[in-house]
Amino acid sequence: TPLSPLHVKSSTTIAELRLETAAGSFGYLNVDNSGNLEVIPDTGREIQLFTDGGSTQAMTIASAGKVGIGTADPSQNLEVAGGQILVKDTSGDASLKAWAGGSSDPRLQLTVEGATDYVIGLDNSDGDALKFSRSSTVGTTTQMTIAATGNVGIGTTAPTTNLHVSGASPDILLENQNAGALAYQLKNTAREWHVGSDNSPDYFYIRDH
Repeated sequence: TPLSPLHVKSSTTIAELRLETAAGSFGYLNVDNSGNLEVIPDTGREIQLFTDGGSTQAMTIASAGKVGIGTADPSQNLEVAGGQILVKDTSGDASLKAWAGGSSDPRLQLTVEGATDYVIGLDNSDGDALKFSRSSTVGTTTQMTIAATGNVGIGTTAPTTNLHVSGASPDILLENQNAGALAYQLKNTAREWHVGSDNSPDYFYIRDH
């Protein structure tokens, strides 16, 4: 008893529909015994999904298994062209995970075509320190490091204090864009000292607060 205008039922564990052109190119639409739908192109061919009456190739699954959205020639396992990726969870924590096994470095690479790459990633060879590198490789031309200890290094990949700034002529600038006072604090559980300047009148001070 057919349940739809076209009802194909197999006597085996796979229901198979073969589509073939006059030139001999073919593909299959299969349903296995568990109810999984299989789309199988000819050897060396790809799966193409079209929208807008067939005028727009929305997604491509290449013969090597690479998936392209907005591109017909994906160069990576997943390539999205001409748009943005939104990760959204209205009932929990949305997350985007980069997972690397063994001695590899999970990373996020930011690239402007024709310009220098930036990479944010974990350097497995350096205690899994979080590094911001002006390169396409984690740990090469590193600009900033957050070590496993929590120490932050700028210009050094081995920070020995909470904030370690290193360079040929290292500077730290504290700038007040208004006309008020400017200060930084030295504090422990017992005492607090302020070091700064004031513009009324102009003076530099070190004082117990």
